[in-house]
Amino acid sequence: MTFIYNLISYGIVLGAIFNQLPQIYKIYKSKSFQGISFSSIYTETLMLVFNVAYNMHEGTSFLLYGENVILYIEYIVVILQFGYYNQKQSDYIRKLSFLGIISALFLFQIVPSIIFKQSIYINMILLFLSKWPQIKMNYQRQSTGELAFLTHLQNQAGAIPRALSIFAESSNKLLYCLVILDNGLVLIITIQFLIYWKAREISKKL
Repeated sequence: MTFIYNLISYGIVLGAIFNQLPQIYKIYKSKSFQGISFSSIYTETLMLVFNVAYNMHEGTSFLLYGENVILYIEYIVVILQFGYYNQKQSDYIRKLSFLGIISALFLFQIVPSIIFKQSIYINMILLFLSKWPQIKMNYQRQSTGELAFLTHLQNQAGAIPRALSIFAESSNKLLYCLVILDNGLVLIITIQFLIYWKAREISKKL
């Protein structure tokens, strides 16, 4: 059974390489961030920093969080795209600098140990804050805009087996709570994709 969960973990880590590529390409092709919440992208990147740092500090097997390292790099590319295609973001440099400082402090493990103990709670808060603006924007616009369905589908497909592998291979109950919250929020966005696509198809027929 351990072999199976390790195989799943390898698949998730390798699959993460292709996770944000559809979104990066869609932004590049459209030269637009329409319908994409920068707040969600930015907060999710911060969340990945805390997630990776916490797992490094706890000595968690890389197979249980390795995809977050890859996603962090890909999200940085998306953030840089935002700065390139959206020059109206007045506080962009300030936010980018803050992200850089936080990344350096946590990923190089140069903050007090007690902070790492709290980072899992910070991660839960950031997870909610990273998904909620996108969920709210989708609802208000009744559309998912330039949000890449293929990228989100990979998130949904990866969230469930990752939760199973963490439940099987880790005894950290806080990680259990984190993956349950993650699966729930990702599922809401999946449902929004389905609802708004169906509504769009109906309106086209009318």
